[in-house]
Amino acid sequence: LTEVLTLIQTHKIKPFPVILFSDRYWKGFLDWLRNYTLSEGFVAEEDLTLLRVCNEVDEVVETVQRWYIKQEIVGRKALAR
Repeated sequence: LTEVLTLIQTHKIKPFPVILFSDRYWKGFLDWLRNYTLSEGFVAEEDLTLLRVCNEVDEVVETVQRWYIKQEIVGRKALAR
């Protein structure tokens, strides 16, 4: 996952929403991003704007469709406060 974000951040690939399914599953990773990488300045919050968390299949479908049709990022931000 971090490799994909790095490729997007360095413009090696075109940006797209990165969907994390199940906030419970990804909780430890998201806590690490928030409490370590952000707080230590290794990444900026805007670097993580493409991360989205979905807990329902319908949310995943909507996020993918909206990006495909309108290049619009929707859904709950992974690091929402």
